[in-house]
Amino acid sequence: MTWYTAVSCPTVLIFNGIIIAAIASRRELRTGFNFYILNIAFTDVCAALTSIPGQFLNQYRDHGYLLNPLSCTVLIMYGAYVLAAVSRYAHVLLAVNRLWALTFPLSYRQRRTRRSALLFILASWFLVHALSLPLVVRGRMNASPAVQSCDFDISHQRPYAFAHDMICFCVPLVLVALIYGFIVVKLILRMRRKHVSPAGSKGSTAVVEAAKCARRRSKERVLLYLVILLVVCWTPAKVYWLMVELDHYWNTTFFVVQFFGQYAHHWLSPILCYLAMDDVRNRVNQMLKCR
Repeated sequence: MTWYTAVSCPTVLIFNGIIIAAIASRRELRTGFNFYILNIAFTDVCAALTSIPGQFLNQYRDHGYLLNPLSCTVLIMYGAYVLAAVSRYAHVLLAVNRLWALTFPLSYRQRRTRRSALLFILASWFLVHALSLPLVVRGRMNASPAVQSCDFDISHQRPYAFAHDMICFCVPLVLVALIYGFIVVKLILRMRRKHVSPAGSKGSTAVVEAAKCARRRSKERVLLYLVILLVVCWTPAKVYWLMVELDHYWNTTFFVVQFFGQYAHHWLSPILCYLAMDDVRNRVNQMLKCR
């Protein structure tokens, strides 16, 4: 586990850095939708700078202080309780964006802008920090100073901790799954209602429509990949720690599985974005001189 986090840190930085550079380097890629992809990648980069190296040092020093008590708060607890929640809501924003496009297409075309996407992203960061930071700060302040470890005491704020866990961790997982299920139903109904285009629509109009369909499929594909990844990687961790809270559960195999799943999510996410998004993949290939 220790060396897995050590390898994950540069891997997450490189993979997500490539996705960020690819989108930022082309004006036509800096769309409102891609801002949500950038948000996910940036959150993963933040994790590679805080929680992943923090976990490496924590494991390497056998759960003792990393450098000092403050480093435990900034590296371990901030990543576990704040950045993890930000990452979940980054996926919620992406799912809501696609739901908006499918349910209210006219409104989406008129109001989808980079500015609105940026405002939604900043609002999610602000709300998650407003909910999570009080829990982190008070939990660390209540930890016993005599115990030389990254301890975290929520015994004095259990109702708030439970509400925080539901709002920041459980609700996003359920929301993303439900939203994508609704999107799938909408797409199936749309395909059934779809009529064959008349012969007169051939030519430049048909080419434009084909390009639009390809872009829509790319967005739906990346959402599918990221939803599956989120559910597969984070559900074991949610179930495991819930069992720990309720029944002081401990199982070494289950603990390792949820641990690997959490950190695999950070470097698998940019790989799936590369595979799912044709325009981003083409730009990355150009940057890496693949063709």
